[in-house]
Amino acid sequence: MSATVSDPPALKLNSPEFLRRVNELRRTDNWTNWLYVIREYLYLGGVVALTILFYTCRADWGLPW
Repeated sequence: MSATVSDPPALKLNSPEFLRRVNELRRTDNWTNWLYVIREYLYLGGVVALTILFYTCRADWGLPW
């Protein structure tokens, strides 16, 4: 016995269902955006902190320029 899988019919570009789905994807999520901004600034702060740490401790570690 063979099973056939059929795809659902494609939606037209001007159908209300298609437009509803597209508009759901276009909705912005401000909480997620704020989390991404905070994460980027934390990464930037980490890079700056590690750079300063390396600059101040380089000689103690015996690393020449």
